[in-house]
Amino acid sequence: MGAALAIGFVLAVVHLIAVVSIVVTIVKGIEPDWPMLWLLLFWLDLPFSLVLLAIAKVRHRAKSRPLSLPWLRAPLNDLDNFVLPFFVLGVGGTLWWFLLPQLVGQVIA
Repeated sequence: MGAALAIGFVLAVVHLIAVVSIVVTIVKGIEPDWPMLWLLLFWLDLPFSLVLLAIAKVRHRAKSRPLSLPWLRAPLNDLDNFVLPFFVLGVGGTLWWFLLPQLVGQVIA
């Protein structure tokens, strides 16, 4: 199980570097179409990223209006386009890549 832990750690660090680079690009305002940057992680984190689609579907069915966090500056205050993708893809996706080798190792064993 030590190898799976090491592989998971490396994968999580690589994913975290991608997350940090996307967040820095968004915060610095380099890319005008910044919500689309999350798609890079969305495809990388499949099937875990489908959680984000489920949340979006629930919000759409509830006919929720766009939410913002007024105490933060844009784009950090955008719940639908920054906060939710950050937690699902950034935090959850990094955990996914850390745990995936261990799950595969247990299935194979």
